[in-house]
Amino acid sequence: MEAVLGINYHKNGTIKPSSECQLVKYADDFIIFARCKEDCLKAKAKLTPWLAERGLKLSEAKTHIHHMDDGFDFLGFNIKHYKDKRKKTGKTCHTKPSKESIKAFKQQIVIEWKKMLGVPTKRLIENINPKIKGWSNYFRIGVSSSIFSKLDHWMWQRQVIYAGRRHPKKSWRWKKEKYWGRIKCRNDNWIFMDKEHKHLYLWKLSWTPIKRHIMVKGSSSQDDPALKEYWRARQAKNCKYIVKLRSILWRKQQGICNVCKDNIDNGESIDIHHSTPRKLGGGDQLENLVMLHTNCHRQTHSKAGQQIQDVSKLLEPYAG
Repeated sequence: MEAVLGINYHKNGTIKPSSECQLVKYADDFIIFARCKEDCLKAKAKLTPWLAERGLKLSEAKTHIHHMDDGFDFLGFNIKHYKDKRKKTGKTCHTKPSKESIKAFKQQIVIEWKKMLGVPTKRLIENINPKIKGWSNYFRIGVSSSIFSKLDHWMWQRQVIYAGRRHPKKSWRWKKEKYWGRIKCRNDNWIFMDKEHKHLYLWKLSWTPIKRHIMVKGSSSQDDPALKEYWRARQAKNCKYIVKLRSILWRKQQGICNVCKDNIDNGESIDIHHSTPRKLGGGDQLENLVMLHTNCHRQTHSKAGQQIQDVSKLLEPYAG
């Protein structure tokens, strides 16, 4: 059946060029881009009966029409046109972390700092680091450098408050010696760390390298079966991990789970699997480690999984 919006096909299977609007979707969230407000209203009028046939309807409270000069929020990003004299149009489109995303991140981190006030510094760092790395890794595809630097300064202020509340009677010099120092490869004297375990330090958002999203060529779509190899090759180059071990394993596996053969980044949680179990002498060498979806990992360690060598036979063949 031909879709009203999105990828439309001719009877011979070739893609029809879109004219009035373009649709971008993620799960059940989507945006429709059009040239003018009238085209947006036409798209909404077409979409309403198409959704109704499937028992769905647009949420009026969440459906809005915005001009790109005013910007809008989508999936945590703010997307907006900014003036740019270097461009022929005089404008450029920037995606930045939205104000709501920054506010929510700060609220989450403040809760963690307060909750960890009475625990060892080691546990505090181990608890906050994944949240910092996860947030900065998600937003590193946008224009985020300035925001990362500002959040690092805000994080430093939280560190000062934390140290002051834990040791209200100690001098500033004593607190500096206890909590801040340097690590290799970083020209920075103000890295918050647990000096009893010097490999444990608080990650700074500005250490996360900005990596721009690579635009899709032409009208290429994941819905087009003829472009399966293009998307697989594109995915194999697009590693999202900043943790070195996972980044290496991701590239080694080309972003594919070794059990289900699906995209490793399909939204499921991920585990590190030892091909040769530790109890049988397997170590933490790279050649013995594999990234698997948590469910695939569980299947691998099940009784059935331990009885066969080819763990990919545990699940139904991947149809992608």
